[in-house]
Amino acid sequence: QEGGVASMKVQYPRVISTLSQRFAMGAYCFGLIAAYVFGLEVNIPLLALVSIVCLGVGMSCSALHLGRPKRILNTFANPSSHLTREMFCVPLVGIPYVLVGCNGWLYTMPDAVTYVLQAIGFAASLLFIWVTAKAYQMPARPAWRGAGTTANFCLTFLAAGSVAAAAFMAATDVVVSVPYAGMMFALFLAAIVGQFSFIWQMGRVGYGAEVHPRDPEVAPTFRVWLAFGVAAPVVLGFAMLFVQASALVAATFAVYLVDIFVWQSFFFLCGRDVQFFPQYPEAPMNPNYF
Repeated sequence: QEGGVASMKVQYPRVISTLSQRFAMGAYCFGLIAAYVFGLEVNIPLLALVSIVCLGVGMSCSALHLGRPKRILNTFANPSSHLTREMFCVPLVGIPYVLVGCNGWLYTMPDAVTYVLQAIGFAASLLFIWVTAKAYQMPARPAWRGAGTTANFCLTFLAAGSVAAAAFMAATDVVVSVPYAGMMFALFLAAIVGQFSFIWQMGRVGYGAEVHPRDPEVAPTFRVWLAFGVAAPVVLGFAMLFVQASALVAATFAVYLVDIFVWQSFFFLCGRDVQFFPQYPEAPMNPNYF
């Protein structure tokens, strides 16, 4: 801590939680896009089940981060809180995912019902990621305030989801088409632009809480992100426009996992906590005051 600003430690349970949200819900959403927009043969029920398992792992990490059971229950106590809304999004996402995932082997739903449930799961996933982004925008952490954080969460969700769905397709012997790869590459570039915009934003927040990539506490993480979040995704994403190979898709997915993990760690390091009125030193208590 320097002056009136406290640097934040990386909260790894929340890093894993937000990573799982991006990849699990993103994979589901882009699996639907791949099937209905690009005409690819995606096994939607299997993808829904894989997604809900991965999302469950992430939400378990979030619960561990909260610690005591009472604190977990308290997250449901304030409907005006975005953290509470995040918890309420869990069943909105989980129920359609499970119903869609079990379709075809535990029961067979009419097509119309299937489409409706798929759409509900899709919309709930978008709502979930938006609410999560809003939950991080706390007044005491100026670098996280503003539309830049919401845009960053949403753009990385789109990029991570597109590559996660591609990895699922490759794992189930579905060839990722060139048009889909082109969309994925465009989303990589959009996410990078959003991330650099966030970096620009956090350097101008005021209150003495500005963070710059050259600052000693964030510089090592920032350099790792440049490698795994900028250089590698751009090269691999561009290569996928010309080579439709499962190994290339797997490499891109692995790189993007590292990218999101490192980026979210960097995000936490930037969340400096403003200590209000730091110019007034804390005076010792007068024992004769009471």
